[in-house]
Amino acid sequence: MTQTEFGKRIGVDSMTVSRWERGTVKPGTAAVAALNRMLCLSAALRTTWTR
Repeated sequence: MTQTEFGKRIGVDSMTVSRWERGTVKPGTAAVAALNRMLCLSAALRTTWTR
């Protein structure tokens, strides 16, 4: 899946996905919620992932 495809699924652009991957910015609350839904993360993993 490309950054563009991934971004479209969660409502952000490919540049935002790129910045997350490089660690230059962290996803905001709404983006984290969209990521959790898309990736079907359990509550335990969500806590670890957002740290």
